[in-house]
Amino acid sequence: MSLERHELLAKILEAKYELEICEERSKARLFANLNSLLDQAIGTSNLSRSELLEALRDRMSDYRKARRKRENPWRSV
Repeated sequence: MSLERHELLAKILEAKYELEICEERSKARLFANLNSLLDQAIGTSNLSRSELLEALRDRMSDYRKARRKRENPWRSV
């Protein structure tokens, strides 16, 4: 995986996490940002946004655990 693709993947995971934990007033902006990142990742492939998110499901789970642990190292995940 190229560095550029790796960075895009990291941005997608972060955007998805931020959308999941955000306040209601930020949802529209964060949702638009996530969709923009997904569209960049999809490019000209035949994947849909939901198919890409499904493919990233396990990585997203790992990302959530790592973020929670980093944000609160004393709490068990």
